[in-house]
Amino acid sequence: MSTSVLVFGAGGYIGEGVALAFRRYGYKVYGVIRNDAKKKFLIDNEIIPVIGDQSKIADLKEYIIKSQIIVDAIGLTSHSRSSFDQIVDIISSSKKNASSTFNYKPLFIFTSGIMTYGLDYEKEVLDETTDPKPKDEYEMVPKKAFEDFILSTATNPSYPLRSVVVRPGFVYGKHGGPIASMFFGIDPNSELVFLTELVGKRWSWVHVDDLGEAYVKISKAGGNVVNGELFNIAELHPPTYDELKIAAARLAGWKGSVDSIKSIPISAEQQRIANWKTNVVINSEKAYDLVGWKPHHVGILLEMETFYLSWKSSQQK
Repeated sequence: MSTSVLVFGAGGYIGEGVALAFRRYGYKVYGVIRNDAKKKFLIDNEIIPVIGDQSKIADLKEYIIKSQIIVDAIGLTSHSRSSFDQIVDIISSSKKNASSTFNYKPLFIFTSGIMTYGLDYEKEVLDETTDPKPKDEYEMVPKKAFEDFILSTATNPSYPLRSVVVRPGFVYGKHGGPIASMFFGIDPNSELVFLTELVGKRWSWVHVDDLGEAYVKISKAGGNVVNGELFNIAELHPPTYDELKIAAARLAGWKGSVDSIKSIPISAEQQRIANWKTNVVINSEKAYDLVGWKPHHVGILLEMETFYLSWKSSQQK
């Protein structure tokens, strides 16, 4: 029987990519989705849909017990800690059961993100040894605290899981996910507008397929090779915000001059974007060295046309 994987958030952008990657490598994949909207898509791609909710872990007990790998591709929510604790309780109880087939520690992978690094590393290339300094009390500070908690469980013998944290760069590719709306959907007949605080900024990126493969490589490392480890996952040489905005505008048919571009400050309604007003360029050498992961895609700017056409097609469904 194939190794089984349970992916929370399989109906989301990253979760979908992770679930598809595991299936491409022959894993038996259970994809947790909240309703039937993505059910057919998952079935068509040989992923077993499981209707469930992160806030109701007890309903997913049979799939947790069946799975050797559990991926939280949702990111931090108000249910993350209780969800993890319930998963731990289910596995611990199953291990105590005389009829249990558990004779190993399943791998739990939590999906974080590079913006936990914060705003104080403007000129540096960041790796896993860099001490994050998040300042966003609403999202990034709690996310960093949860990262620390997950990694701390790896050295606690009372926990029946091996634990890993993945920090992806900004994710691109295919239908685009939430980041696509920041660059695509431009009216070619309107003036091009930049957000002043983001001009010249660079953030590391990773194609959704390459990211999915990183989760597979981490899982295949086996044993205690990755237990308690944090991995940055992104491509090298990220473009600037300006380069991406102009490239996307040209693809949409914008024919204006660079001199005509308008710049406006981030509004009160866009405060989440305020987390991005810094360079966040990460080094993924650890993933290269420890699990053999390397990106196959050449980068978002060079692949912008292909990405744009895929995103545009997805908007017409």
